[in-house]
Amino acid sequence: MDSHIVVIVGVTVLLLALWIYTATTIFSSRGLTTGGKAAWAVFSLILPLIGPVAWLVYGKASADRTAASGTIQRG
Repeated sequence: MDSHIVVIVGVTVLLLALWIYTATTIFSSRGLTTGGKAAWAVFSLILPLIGPVAWLVYGKASADRTAASGTIQRG
């Protein structure tokens, strides 16, 4: 029984660390609007494994390309 608790706590800590990293990169992204950042954060929070992986694979690269092209206006 104790080994199950260790596994559950370990997985929980890893998911929390992944979400914190994802949230940090989402909110520091210059290629997203405020609404885009909020949408990615909510998506990552609702789907705690798929959301962060989707952000890291697709969203971060897309936001970086948008920031590099300078198509988003910053206030």
